[in-house]
Amino acid sequence: MSDEDKKGSSHREEWERRNREYQAAQDTERIRAERERQRNINQRLGRIVDPMAKEILEEEQKIQSIARQKQEQVSLADSARQAKKAVQLQKRQAQRAKRQAQKQAKQNQRQARKIQKQENREQTRKARRHLARLIPVFLFFMFLTVISAYFISPYGKMKQFTVSGSNHQDQAKVIAATKVDERDYTITVLTNRKNLAKRIQKASPWVRQVSVGYQFPTTFPIQIEEYAIVAYQIENQKAFPILANGQKVDEEVAENEMPSDAIRTQLADEELYPILSEQLLQLNQEVRENIQEIQSSASKASEDLVTLTMRDGHQVLVPLSELSRKLTYYPSIVKNLQEPTMIDMEAGAYGYPMTSDEKTAQESGLEMAVNQGGALTTVTQN
Repeated sequence: MSDEDKKGSSHREEWERRNREYQAAQDTERIRAERERQRNINQRLGRIVDPMAKEILEEEQKIQSIARQKQEQVSLADSARQAKKAVQLQKRQAQRAKRQAQKQAKQNQRQARKIQKQENREQTRKARRHLARLIPVFLFFMFLTVISAYFISPYGKMKQFTVSGSNHQDQAKVIAATKVDERDYTITVLTNRKNLAKRIQKASPWVRQVSVGYQFPTTFPIQIEEYAIVAYQIENQKAFPILANGQKVDEEVAENEMPSDAIRTQLADEELYPILSEQLLQLNQEVRENIQEIQSSASKASEDLVTLTMRDGHQVLVPLSELSRKLTYYPSIVKNLQEPTMIDMEAGAYGYPMTSDEKTAQESGLEMAVNQGGALTTVTQN
């Protein structure tokens, strides 16, 4: 029950209490007045002896009695009206209280629905938070499951290697140099590619640079950059390539597989290979392509002295360690020569025709020297 209903009920009870008190006071007053009147009448009757007067007095009493009855009826009618009004007021208050109760019930229902919706939203938010926390855990375990299944299945060990840039090496040997076993997992090969490249480079002198890539899902392309061949060492009528890094490859090359512009060498010491590679790479390309053969011609003064047979018919005697520096003057030296000449660059630059031996040339005084300008001049020996 609301405070307004309680207040109306309290007023109604107070009004009824005061009405009862008022009625009781009226009844008491009427009884007192009646007693007083009877006492007065008795006193008057005692004094009046005249019968006529007594009849008049009795008639007056009847009239007063009728008046009192009418007054009581009027009072009862008033009381009935008051009671009816009170009942009507009570009904109106009851209806008002009922409307208030219905209104309060509706408000309570709306509040309950609002609270329920808020609780539902809160539960939904909690469920989403729990779901958001659960999804990473689920994905993590799903990832572990997939990875485990992948490693257990045959697909976890599938590997395919492709080799490119290998012109002088068998692809099977390159793949074998990786030392990858069939039982190795694909993920192991993927994370170990740098070591595989080092193994390939260490296993072959041909490899200058190598990289191992990856193509989804199981392909590993091997890209190789090889050292260039600078010359071919001839030993026992067999040719072996000498690479730009100064190493000799112990793989025989057939005569018909050698390029037409290949440089043939017959060096007595393997320690001369790095020097040869360095000097040839520093040499002018035109002069380098003119070299046909290099042979060791060691002397007491120069242990690395070599004889160069040129494609234009001349020969050059020069220390191997000074080859690139001294052959720079070769084009200017030979441009004035009319016949094949031996050019000695061991100490300076001297030339003599190759048609007579050294003794004949010394006796005849036909030895030629090279001046600083690069031109050959004839020097007569005394």
